[in-house]
Amino acid sequence: MTDINELVKLSYGLSVLYVEDDAKIREEMYEVLDGFFNVVILAENGEDALDRFEQYKKETRVYPDIIITDINMPKCNGINMSKKILEHNSEQLIVVLSACNESHYLLELINIGIAHYLVKPICAEHLLQTLHSAVKKINYTKMELQYIEKLEKLAYKDL
Repeated sequence: MTDINELVKLSYGLSVLYVEDDAKIREEMYEVLDGFFNVVILAENGEDALDRFEQYKKETRVYPDIIITDINMPKCNGINMSKKILEHNSEQLIVVLSACNESHYLLELINIGIAHYLVKPICAEHLLQTLHSAVKKINYTKMELQYIEKLEKLAYKDL
C-alpha cells in the first residue's frame, strides 16, 4: 500500500500536465492531482498539451515534472504528443492512462521510452503507486543534479 503522506511530501513543489479529452474525467482527476502537486496544468487534447507544455517552459524556464496523458484524443493523440514532447525534453517523465490495452500501442509506447502505463478504469492504488514511483525518480534526479553542481563548485573553488 502506498504511503500517502510520503507521496504528498515528495510531490510538494512539483508540477504535472494532465491531458484528457473527456471533460468530466479531466475535472475529477484534477481534484485528485491538486491534492498532491503544487501546479496542475490541464489540457484537453495533445495539441493543447503541446501548447501548454511550451508555455509553461517559457514562463518558468523548466518543463513540467510529470505529464499524464490519455492515448485516444482529437487533434493529436497521446503517442504523437509524447513523441513531440520527448523531442524537446528527452528526459521527460510521461505516464499514460488509457482504455487501450492493445499490444501495438504498448509496444510503441515502450519503444519511445514511456515507462508507466495504466489501463482505464484506473485503480486508485495503482495510480498512487505510479505517482509515488514517478515523484521518487524526479526527486532523486533533482538531488543528484544538486550534488553534481555542488561538487563542480567545490572543484573549481580549489583551482
